[in-house]
This record gives sequence, structure tokens and C-alpha cells, in this order.
Amino acid sequence: MKTTFFLDIDQTISTGYVGRDLAASVQYYRDLGLELPETITRWPDLFQLPAVLARHETLPGALVGAWRLDGAGDVGYATVRAPDVEQITRDWLYREGFPKPERLVMCQSVAQKVLALARSPGRLVLVDDRWRKALEVWPLIVKHDSTLAVDLRQRLTLVAFGASQADLPEASVVPVVALPNWAQIDAVLMVIHEAVVPKKG
Repeated sequence: MKTTFFLDIDQTISTGYVGRDLAASVQYYRDLGLELPETITRWPDLFQLPAVLARHETLPGALVGAWRLDGAGDVGYATVRAPDVEQITRDWLYREGFPKPERLVMCQSVAQKVLALARSPGRLVLVDDRWRKALEVWPLIVKHDSTLAVDLRQRLTLVAFGASQADLPEASVVPVVALPNWAQIDAVLMVIHEAVVPKKG
């Protein structure tokens, strides 16, 4: 059965510049010549600015990991970002060399992201640093469409980026696999299912 791997973007394959604190990061971008608002009080306020998004950096191993997943199935991207930064997001994926940047799903919430995955056939894998939120919103998905929720439970696996095995819940509505960093992607592929590993000749 075909597997589609959906990759979250922020803090999963990319990050903005993280200084010693938020003020240092804001100053870093101002030193680059960016005009930033004075009202930045949270990390998302900074990292979701269009000018900053365009300068995000690829996390270590993320590019190799994305291509490894594309060799094991199909890759797409699902991110919670404002609609007006869709082209910036796609341009960033192209520029950084990620596979299939045209397969981008822009969402307004984690719940909408999970629901959007259901449109793709076959097995689904979501690699996301906000995997806990994906589990928390499950009751909303059931309330929205209980039949779809049952279908997703049979097809969806969450890959908890940045998590260790000890971080995972003892039980969950869908399987959850830990991916501490992108260097561990081959081990995760084996855990998810033997069928997603490309078969030799």
C-alpha cells in the first residue's frame, strides 16, 4: 500500500535564528536590515513574519531525511501558516532543495492539518514536532466526522519529531513513533512498517 509522508515545516524541517533569547533573535534579523514591528513578544510573532520565514534555515539532516522518505513513498508538506505566506513557503522549499515542494498544504490549525491528510489515499505518516497537539485535537476530529476519524485511525501514524521513546504516551488513538532527530530516520522507517522501506530490485 502506498505511503504518503507529510512533513510539518516549522521546527520540524526548518527554524528561524534562535539566539540566547527572543530579543537577541529580533536583533539578529534587524541587523540583517529587516524592518520588524516593535510588538514582538513571542517566538511565533517573529518566526511567522514573511521576511523572516524567507530566511529560515534547514534543520540538520532534514533535507537528507526528506529525500529518504520520498524514496520510501511520497512526500508532501503540511504546515500551520497564514495563507498569505504560501508562495514564500513554497519558494523556500524549492530553494533549499526539498522534494516535491508543490505538494504543500497550508492549514489554519493542527486539527485542520490532520483532517487535510485524509484526502490522500493509502497509508499516511505525519512527521511533526507538535504531535501532542495532534493527539489533543482528536476529539474535535471525531466530532467533525466520526467516519473519517475511524478511517484515519486505520491509516495514520504520527512521527513525534524531537521526542524520545520515553516521551511517548503508553496508549494513543493512532500509533506514535519517536524521531529524536533526522539522523534516526532509517530506524523510524523500519519501526513504522517494513512495507515502507524500498524493496531491492
